[in-house]
Amino acid sequence: MKHFNYYKPKPLIITILGFFTLIVCFKDWYVNKTFDSKLAKELVVNIASAAGLILVFFKMYNKYLWNKPILEKLIDFPNLKGGWYGTMISSYKDENDKFIEKDCLMEIHQQGTDIFIVCYYADKNENIPSSKSESWSFSLNQKDELTTQIVYTYLNTPLVARDNNSDLNKHTGTSELLWNKETPLEIYVEYYNKDRNSKGRMKLLKYTDKIENAFYRPN
Repeated sequence: MKHFNYYKPKPLIITILGFFTLIVCFKDWYVNKTFDSKLAKELVVNIASAAGLILVFFKMYNKYLWNKPILEKLIDFPNLKGGWYGTMISSYKDENDKFIEKDCLMEIHQQGTDIFIVCYYADKNENIPSSKSESWSFSLNQKDELTTQIVYTYLNTPLVARDNNSDLNKHTGTSELLWNKETPLEIYVEYYNKDRNSKGRMKLLKYTDKIENAFYRPN
């Protein structure tokens, strides 16, 4: 189901199992012309137990098991968790009329089909990032058999003090992330920033599965 992630698992499971209970009870009444209260109670207890076990499994799977061998095949979502490093080139120009180019570290936090994307941007040869962006919504699409598309919105926040002439301010934007099965250690990102009327692109390579929650350059 394409948009199954928009359903609420707990109410959905309880509703399905409750509907199943009603069908079984109705069938028993229709065939035997009587209502077996004992059968109904047993069904309710068994279904409640099954619902509890299913919910526990979903929670454990989404938090701990989603990226384990074999079990990872249960979801149609690539494992992107970790650190990705590369270069960002913006259509925005600096005071020298040159396109802005920065080093970019992207950390993708992932639990099953839930992701949270953080990007750090730093000037060349600088170890302190000038800004940081954080995603706050996303949608997943399969563009074709090989390509996964993630479109997400983000909030970018400056991290270092700027002079009065700088227009690096807090702003929002939209990004399109593309991942291909044939090149699983590469991702391509294009973004658009309406506030500054600018756009840009990034090519990033994966270098670690760890999340450091800080900017640093790979060795």
